Amino acid sequence: MNSSLSENMSQVDGMSMVDMEGTITATEVTAHFSESGVPETIEAKYKMKNDEEWDRFMRFMERYAQSHGLSFVPSPTKILYDMLASEAEEAALDPKDW
Repeated sequence: MNSSLSENMSQVDGMSMVDMEGTITATEVTAHFSESGVPETIEAKYKMKNDEEWDRFMRFMERYAQSHGLSFVPSPTKILYDMLASEAEEAALDPKDW
């Protein structure tokens, strides 16, 4: 372990999420180690800049969950937002104006 690292953390260059559509890369990734140098957690931040990046990430996560026996259940807030967005779209309203 490098003694210059504080709080038992080490910098990781990135994390790649690969599926049939290609690769999504997160560059803000930090590994956390125990006092004895054993890896404990990895913290990754992936910033989505638009709806297309969000949709792509969700498709990746849904595939990942399905292939690993996991499940995803949207929050009630997300379900409500989607319903309101659909109604706003039908009425030609911008969700930002709600």
